[in-house]
Amino acid sequence: MVATTLLKAAAPWVKSPVLRYQLHRWRYSQPLSGGTPEYYRTLGAPAPLILAGDGFSGGRVEGAACSGLAAAEALLATV
Repeated sequence: MVATTLLKAAAPWVKSPVLRYQLHRWRYSQPLSGGTPEYYRTLGAPAPLILAGDGFSGGRVEGAACSGLAAAEALLATV
């Protein structure tokens, strides 16, 4: 169901039929330590380096999205 929902949502941008697909769930993406920040930032030259992803926010795809948004907000705050 997840894959078919995503394929239907992507259909306007995918201009060829999808012949095969495979679904991978986030089963093995649990962070080893809890209480990590939403992202990790290292200020350095010539530009800041910001790492984001599901490992910083709970090991789920929602955490990856939230981590990316938090990292983007932090980067925009430095401009």
